[in-house]
Amino acid sequence: MVVPIKMHQNQGICAECRFDFGLTTFLTGHNGHDIHAPQPLRQSLRAVRKANRALARKMPGSQHRRQAKQTLSGVHRRIAHQRQAWHWDTARALCQRYDTIYLEDLELRGMATMWGRKVTDVGFGRFAQILHQAAEKFGTHVHHVDRFFPSTKRCHVCGFINHAMTLRDRLWTCPCCGTTHRRDWNAATNIYQEGASFPASATAEGRQFNGAPSCIQGRCKPTAVAATA
Repeated sequence: MVVPIKMHQNQGICAECRFDFGLTTFLTGHNGHDIHAPQPLRQSLRAVRKANRALARKMPGSQHRRQAKQTLSGVHRRIAHQRQAWHWDTARALCQRYDTIYLEDLELRGMATMWGRKVTDVGFGRFAQILHQAAEKFGTHVHHVDRFFPSTKRCHVCGFINHAMTLRDRLWTCPCCGTTHRRDWNAATNIYQEGASFPASATAEGRQFNGAPSCIQGRCKPTAVAATA
């Protein structure tokens, strides 16, 4: 007997939001909806170091060393489960609240090289995958802005691009219009404007968005799924 799977429809209002990924704030929304990541590895760093020291003191090949390895593996497994649970809770909440979500496409390998453990702890890439899986259940469209779009350096008021901006600049003032920008919020607003300029018909069909696929890992297809009775 085949049991039909009932899809969960988005019960929220017809709304869309653009988010900018960041290390200080995990997701910065153009509408003021900011989300902070719990960073479970940072919270459990003392337990990880304690388990590593205990493992280093054990004699290779002994039963105690095998037990110490299992203890260390258990600590990392608990951290991974905490991170994944938070990712799923956040993804479901976003899909229930918004019909269309726009994100920026990130070069995660480069970010991990520059910032290391913190990038791995928040799990940008895994969250994007989970968000797409949740979007299929709730009928939400998820699209990505091209990673080469200057969302951070571009003034959302006049369009000036600040090429002199560095990673340490959290606030900057546009020399053309004099507007003072908060880095993450300005980037989220630029993503919002870029998404608003995209044709609605192409968005519904899941086509490429400013040169970037509307889904992860190069699979260009719509993420919305029709509900079945």
